[in-house]
Amino acid sequence: MKIKRILNNNAVLCLDENNEEVIVKGIAYGSSTGDAIHSSKIEQIFVLSNKEINRRYQELLVTIPGDCIEVSEKAIQIIKEEIPDPLNDTIYITLTDHISNLLGRT
Repeated sequence: MKIKRILNNNAVLCLDENNEEVIVKGIAYGSSTGDAIHSSKIEQIFVLSNKEINRRYQELLVTIPGDCIEVSEKAIQIIKEEIPDPLNDTIYITLTDHISNLLGRT
């Protein structure tokens, strides 16, 4: 994989072996656009089913603080473990945005 764009200090947009865009977490610090990524450095890969959802999630990663994103991702993981039904990918956008807005009001 090669880095296409750095989204924040933890996440990057990459092109995978099929030349598809994926969001990779855990490698942004010290990386540059065009760098190849070694699989041992990757913490998590997000492959969102819809290109529009993928684009909107990338925008959130750039604009929303990392702690909001982490809380949202942990909550989504817990939900996935507890609920047998598959979740719609929009949950990554809506829940992250909701948490950010709530914290902004305090």
